[in-house]
Amino acid sequence: MTPISLEAWLDENLGEIAQAQEFTKEPLSDNHSLLNQQLSRSISEFSRMSYLLADVESYLIQKKAQAVLDVRKRYEDLSSPERKIMAEDSVRDITRLRDGLEATVGALKNMMIAAMNLRKVYLAERME
Repeated sequence: MTPISLEAWLDENLGEIAQAQEFTKEPLSDNHSLLNQQLSRSISEFSRMSYLLADVESYLIQKKAQAVLDVRKRYEDLSSPERKIMAEDSVRDITRLRDGLEATVGALKNMMIAAMNLRKVYLAERME
């Protein structure tokens, strides 16, 4: 797979990320059939968002390394902790994106667990 720029990656995936984030805000259904659909979608979204999170982590590692090198050249008179702050500041947007994706992946995981637990409850009620 040919690497693409972060900007191109964002253009390609931001809509999908927004849809997954909106999905996590939906309450789980009381209807068994709809709950199964939500569970299925949450598993699918979890998988996809985890993959995208790995992409963002990769971009972040690359951008951080480049930022460290750039800051080192540009601000030779700064101390090491000061250069670290400058480098981290230059990647704050992608760090925020990564943090948001981590939260989305976590919400999808919690949604899956809650849906599976509700399914068990519904199945137990049917057996009574």
